[in-house]
Amino acid sequence: MSGVIGAGSLIRDVSRAAVAMMSKGSFEIVILREKEYWKLYKPSFNKPRYSKVFTKKMHRAEFDKLDRGLHRALGARWEEDCCGEKDFAIMDEGEAFGGWHHCGGIYSARICCPEYVEVLLGVLARLV
Repeated sequence: MSGVIGAGSLIRDVSRAAVAMMSKGSFEIVILREKEYWKLYKPSFNKPRYSKVFTKKMHRAEFDKLDRGLHRALGARWEEDCCGEKDFAIMDEGEAFGGWHHCGGIYSARICCPEYVEVLLGVLARLV
């Protein structure tokens, strides 16, 4: 999988990739230079284009399903805290700037493990 988990339009592609990776049992982490990172990340701030096929209501439902899944799955294993005092945080109010996406922080050594990545991929895989 390459790219940044970001805008709603990317969720479906990432979810399919997550399913493929989980079935193949491989995952690659790529460390990017800052300029390359921002080139991939910036599009997640773009406002989605809605149509009769993909409405704002559908997007909201998908966003909420992802949000609930992330909080539930990560919270079952680690402690959430928006102030960086515990294990992790999830920023899920992206609609404030028009481009809905999730981002988060990892604040403890115990969450830095393969299981964290597996949990994220599992949540994304269930969106398909």
